[in-house]
Amino acid sequence: MSKELQDQGAKVWITGRNEERLMETAAKIGAQGFVADTADGEAWDRLMKEVMADSGRLDILVNNAGEGVNIAPTGELSDEVIERSIASNLTGAFTIWPTVQPMTQL
Repeated sequence: MSKELQDQGAKVWITGRNEERLMETAAKIGAQGFVADTADGEAWDRLMKEVMADSGRLDILVNNAGEGVNIAPTGELSDEVIERSIASNLTGAFTIWPTVQPMTQL
């Protein structure tokens, strides 16, 4: 999806936790890479500040983050693994919205 938006002339920002892979992918599609963990609300605040400083607007947000922290029967998962999975796959989608929502009013 990022590549298609980029091909259509959009300025695309992509995020990821692994800086090396992120920057490699960003360079490949001509996007701007920003290291961030979807579960880190402060990282989203920094990203949105940078996007607004650079572009002055946010037209589309594709929140396609998530991870398979540890695929195993529930009884075999530690509390830490469960909390990480929920933070990455659920909480992050809600954490970003208070920062993004005011930008959608521009």
